Amino acid sequence: MNLLFAIYQILLNYILFNTTVNPVNDFMRSIGKIWVVVASLLIIFIAIVLFLFLVERKLSKIEKELEDE
Repeated sequence: MNLLFAIYQILLNYILFNTTVNPVNDFMRSIGKIWVVVASLLIIFIAIVLFLFLVERKLSKIEKELEDE
């Protein structure tokens, strides 16, 4: 158990203290990654709602045609 904890500490220290600064990461951090995620989710949500709305209109049209027959 102590060996696993020691390996964990070594890896954690390596990850935390040996990171290099990547210009892409600085750009994403400066614009705020959370807003990129929010925008993506919003686009997906709007697309799903639009798709459901169009399908509902088509179904209503087909149902009306079947009732008229």
